[in-house]
Amino acid sequence: IQGNKTEFIIHPYLMGVILGDGSISKKGSVRISSADAELINKVESVLPQGMVINYLNKCDYSICKAIPRTISGNVVAEEIANRGMAGLVSNTKYIPKDYLSASIERRWDLLRGLLDTDGTADKGGQISFCTVSKQLSDGFVELVRSLGGICSVNTKNTFFTYKGIKKQGQLAYQH
Repeated sequence: IQGNKTEFIIHPYLMGVILGDGSISKKGSVRISSADAELINKVESVLPQGMVINYLNKCDYSICKAIPRTISGNVVAEEIANRGMAGLVSNTKYIPKDYLSASIERRWDLLRGLLDTDGTADKGGQISFCTVSKQLSDGFVELVRSLGGICSVNTKNTFFTYKGIKKQGQLAYQH
């Protein structure tokens, strides 16, 4: 699928990173959590003009206006809000339809952002992607297939330990 030559306010790689390791608050704050310096540098290179990535602590960064560093006038947060995506959490995130119908180059950028955050590769080069959002899972399958890839999905139950007690987590979609 060739797709449309759409230009986006939020670069497709950045959208993939936000969907993978991002936090989108209802108050207009967009954050990314990553310990990968290469990913942070790539995000910085695709930010809209006048925007910066600001280190907060440990692995947390915010996307904000360069001067002053506020969320007021934050074109990334405004675009997220305009798309109705503000306040989405891990199990409600989705790929916007216009990103799925973008040009091949833009869809590859989106896929790279998703895989750089929630993707892994095993020793044999097999790539996988995991999410707890059914909508994001469906969008991921559509994205991969639109680029000529083969993609299947399995579900798995997840578990975590809290205060020494093992608890069941959300259903995960493994690609």
